[in-house]
Amino acid sequence: MQARQVVRLAFLFVGLLGSGCSSQAALPRVKVEYSPSEDMACSSPPASPIKEEWKAELLSRQPEFVRLWQSEGPKLLAATEAISGRDFPLQDITARLTLCNAPSESFPGTDRVTINMRYALRSFTPEPVSLRYKVDTLFHELLHIFLSRHPIEASSGPMGCAPYSLRLSACWRYT
Repeated sequence: MQARQVVRLAFLFVGLLGSGCSSQAALPRVKVEYSPSEDMACSSPPASPIKEEWKAELLSRQPEFVRLWQSEGPKLLAATEAISGRDFPLQDITARLTLCNAPSESFPGTDRVTINMRYALRSFTPEPVSLRYKVDTLFHELLHIFLSRHPIEASSGPMGCAPYSLRLSACWRYT
């Protein structure tokens, strides 16, 4: 087991089991979807085209991404709450997977985030990143929504008097 994984597991264990500062609230539901028709708008000339083999590969790998998110996502969201002492905004969130030539991003104040999936595809690059990396990207984008609802300030919680933004940064860093 890599040192990073050990630190991550220890961090999650302490955050989830050691926190008495926050009752466990319901977590937001994240719906993962890919819409080739939505990607058409960003691939029309003069924009960067999206190849059919990218779409086919993404559609074939989407169930795997969803399973990974369903396995890891709730743990990451719960750890965020435990570490920060704050509840995640309870809302349904759509995670839109995209092949557009645009970065992953969140849209605080809305119910959606966009995750660029190009670099997770063998049909796009010979050395794709793992789907787990893209799950972490989804979590990162959700943290933007979390922080938009809980502006940065000093607070106490499971990690003492450190500002919760630092604790969240540590949570994201060790995922």
